[in-house]
Amino acid sequence: MAAGALLSLLFLALAAAALGVGMPLLLLHQANQWLVQRNYFRTARLVKGVTIVLLLICGYTVYASFFSPDSHYTGVFEEVVGVPFPASGEIVAGDESGLDPHGDYISCARIQVSREEYNHLLSVLNTDSSFRATDFSTPLLFVYSQQYGIITKELPSRPYSRTFAKGAVEQDAYRFVGFLRDHRSLIIYRCSS
Repeated sequence: MAAGALLSLLFLALAAAALGVGMPLLLLHQANQWLVQRNYFRTARLVKGVTIVLLLICGYTVYASFFSPDSHYTGVFEEVVGVPFPASGEIVAGDESGLDPHGDYISCARIQVSREEYNHLLSVLNTDSSFRATDFSTPLLFVYSQQYGIITKELPSRPYSRTFAKGAVEQDAYRFVGFLRDHRSLIIYRCSS
């Protein structure tokens, strides 16, 4: 993304935050001041409490949009693979696009599991008729995204022992699971609109 486009996006985000969050908070502050001047202290405390709760919700939303918790990627894993997240599973790396103006969303994660669970997941996907085995032994050309590039940049040139896919790239509704050659790691990729 070009620096000018990034600055424009940042300006739009700040303007939206000022209008969407700043104005209601300013109105709540003014209401609080008005109530205090008229000796409605209990109601003023209630308004102040509501203001603090709204600030906390907004703060967490902003934090979660930039730093997705691991629970997000465990949910993506369960949605893509269709089985519960493995007990030995650990999110090594994850990245997501967030919604873009067209409603597209991409999420990609690298997950490390025990060898037993790796083999179990491999057998599950081998027997799942909704997945099809693919032949992506080289870096994937099926769809390239910034998120996929970030997660796989440290992998060797032929990282996968087996790969499976579900959905259609052309429809922007695609699921991918790649089993890495270390027999402990998986790449989970989800693209939807």
